[in-house]
Amino acid sequence: MDSAELIIPGLDQEDIGSLQNTRTFPQYCEMVRKILAGECMFCELDQKLNKVVFENDRWRAWRNPYPQEFTAHHWIIAHREHLTHLRDVTSADGRDLFEILSRLAEPKEIYGGGVLMRFGNPLLNAGSVRHLHVNLMVPDGAGEVRVPLCKTPEEIAAKMNVIRVFEKMRQGTPFEELNLVEQVLVRDRLEAR
Repeated sequence: MDSAELIIPGLDQEDIGSLQNTRTFPQYCEMVRKILAGECMFCELDQKLNKVVFENDRWRAWRNPYPQEFTAHHWIIAHREHLTHLRDVTSADGRDLFEILSRLAEPKEIYGGGVLMRFGNPLLNAGSVRHLHVNLMVPDGAGEVRVPLCKTPEEIAAKMNVIRVFEKMRQGTPFEELNLVEQVLVRDRLEAR
């Protein structure tokens, strides 16, 4: 199964590729709503959901409202312009990005972590938002934190099954009316983590 087998009116295959990488039903619904409205989640930042902690002329950073499991900290740092590809980044962009990364990692309780930037087609980078951004994650030590860059065909097929159920629910089917297999697929994904 690939994203071409799912059609959601108003979304292209790259949009559906982005949706494959959502983790919860609320995140899925918000992303579909924004895409259909022609809005970029990072250009038109929801300040109630995403409270900016640092910003400069080119980037802004906030805590991820949908953090990876087992992270003590998970920030998103997004370019202020709607860029989607690494080739669009200037040396000044790089300097300003590292200024924010350094400020976020400055506190003494930040002992280590990881930085990931995805760019381009989400079908090739496992990204969930088509806007150039960086994830800065600090594990909490309680479990494994693994961030995919590209998913296997089996993982993509499994995510497409979840998205089909999310879309069914977004169209109005209550969880209780889903069949047992569908309920099992999404049971742990109904609320933001």
